[in-house]
Amino acid sequence: MRGLYRRPWPGASLGIRKILDEGCYCLDSYFFFAYIAAYAVIAMAANLDRYWSDRYEIHQMLVDPKNYVLEDSLGYLLSKVRGYIMQGLDTELADLDITAAQWVIIMKLSVGAQSTAAALCKQSGYDTGSMTRMLDRLEDKGLITRERSPDDRRVIKLALTENGERLREQLPERAAHVMNAHLDGFSADEFETLKSLLRRMLDNALRIAPHDDHADASHSSHEESR
Repeated sequence: MRGLYRRPWPGASLGIRKILDEGCYCLDSYFFFAYIAAYAVIAMAANLDRYWSDRYEIHQMLVDPKNYVLEDSLGYLLSKVRGYIMQGLDTELADLDITAAQWVIIMKLSVGAQSTAAALCKQSGYDTGSMTRMLDRLEDKGLITRERSPDDRRVIKLALTENGERLREQLPERAAHVMNAHLDGFSADEFETLKSLLRRMLDNALRIAPHDDHADASHSSHEESR
């Protein structure tokens, strides 16, 4: 490599030529390795789409990282919509003395979808601490019971009380009122299309999620005050 980067230095003494030559060699070597490094970065960038496609089995890249804008991203929009819906439910349910997060628990228990705190955490995205506090409040209000499973004494089963069942009967109407306000201006077909697209996105999320994922999004439960 040194011969490739040797420079002629006419008029310079042997010692000076040696110093200049060594300096040029070091400089050229620097640029040579910088070029290799830059080439490697370009190659990695060129294969980035293929990397993510292979990792998640993506057939097309709809989100361009070069033009990514947070406020226009799908994740940001979904998060904002969810936040406003939860706020609306909090307001709608205030006279019933429950929160939107507690509403989710009551509705899930009413259909028997989940009957343990662990199952509720997995499906709702709340961490164990937040879930325990919410269940404590619902139990204090006389809306749920906790009982040990006869099959496994380590498992605590959750169920609605009679008061909880009576409260649950009022909840669908409250939720529909909030959702209809957020869907103002949508046609029935657009509403069904929206749900269909979200279900497809949810299917993708479940496909790529780790098998041991408990959907623990660690929500900072905004219902802590009640």
